[in-house]
Amino acid sequence: MIDLNKMSRFQEPPKEGPLCDLLWADPCENEEEAVSLEWLDNSTRGCSFVFGSRATTPFLNRNDFLSIIRAHEAQLEG
Repeated sequence: MIDLNKMSRFQEPPKEGPLCDLLWADPCENEEEAVSLEWLDNSTRGCSFVFGSRATTPFLNRNDFLSIIRAHEAQLEG
């Protein structure tokens, strides 16, 4: 596993790799599809992945996390 504390974050985000995935991976928005989905290419962003429950649940368990909180998109209305 990659040590996130050792990752150089002071760079232009690459088009692939761990830093790209931390910034641009998106959860599956379709609840029915998300239950069975592990990973899918992220065609909306043109890089990284869309992830579902089959990827999220093992990640949460392995890291003793309760949830994933994301907040990286600016919204005009707040």
